[in-house]
Amino acid sequence: METVPFEGFAGYGFPRANATAFARLAYEAAYLRRHHLACLVVARLNAQPGGFYHSSVIVGDARRHSVPIRGIDLLRSGYDCTIERGEDAGGRLAVRPGLRYVRGLADATGRTLVAERERGGSFASLADLCRRGRGVLALDAIAALIAAGACDGWGVPRRQLTLALPATWRAATGLPLPVAAVALPEQTVPERVAGEAWATGLPRTAHPVSPQRAALARAGVLPIAALADTPEGAPVTVARLAVVAQQPPTAQGVLFLSLEDETGLANAILAPGGAKAQRAALFVAPVLLAHGRVQRRGVTVNLMVQTIAPWGAAAGYTNLDEAGQATEDRTAKEMSTVRAVRTQEHRADSLAVRRDDG
Repeated sequence: METVPFEGFAGYGFPRANATAFARLAYEAAYLRRHHLACLVVARLNAQPGGFYHSSVIVGDARRHSVPIRGIDLLRSGYDCTIERGEDAGGRLAVRPGLRYVRGLADATGRTLVAERERGGSFASLADLCRRGRGVLALDAIAALIAAGACDGWGVPRRQLTLALPATWRAATGLPLPVAAVALPEQTVPERVAGEAWATGLPRTAHPVSPQRAALARAGVLPIAALADTPEGAPVTVARLAVVAQQPPTAQGVLFLSLEDETGLANAILAPGGAKAQRAALFVAPVLLAHGRVQRRGVTVNLMVQTIAPWGAAAGYTNLDEAGQATEDRTAKEMSTVRAVRTQEHRADSLAVRRDDG
């Protein structure tokens, strides 16, 4: 019987096997990314949560590589993300995000909603959705469907649908709640983006930084793509989302960031002193300004960050952060109204029961 020298094998065998396994994964991922990107994107989105990057980063990267990304659509989307044939001349494959990404639609709820659509036909209106979905949907989930743009196919503005939701929900019980129609202004682009981000985490209208690009340019803020042509040591300021933050124990206090705007991704590094002083600033606003100097190592470009600040506070401009907060506040207020209506419903039902008992 042959004796296997385990001690000697341990010195090189595991690292070799580990490297081989990762090399195969890297090759397969690179092949799929090059030849079947739309399919890879759908697979990654359906496998979330998991992986290194947030779903919005995966979608943004796909858009920058010319993969059409459709909106979540109550009339077309399945529960999972799917592939659709593009409508352009080349017939490119397009990605349709699924209802699984809508806030408040758990697996069972979302699949039941799709099954009801297949059984009874497309939901024709908000009233139809409330009537047929009342048994499985909560008001918050319908509000999220509206904010996500999933109900845009009805041709009714999102803000108007949100205003009509409490009364429509009540009417689905057979007890109408009259509400006077109110003319409301259309949502601005930043408001739509903020609503979509709240409802799905996948802004459909635009990248959260994109609506502010003109104002950022006037303030001298560069897009991330411009870092590729910026010389070593040049001081720059970029506006971005911090999509990944890492501080490995072996890094001796160094903080590594992955930054994103509508033009791409960038690596950023905060030295230990700066990381400790600036870390809290990473969480004060969605869109932040990062100021530092460019570091070039071959084809790799890093931003050595010195300071981080919220875009609104730094630029003194009415911006997406303020619009996003206003949208979140408005959504909270609207949902508070919805809950108040629900409470009134319970009270009215209780009074009706008491009268019947009397």
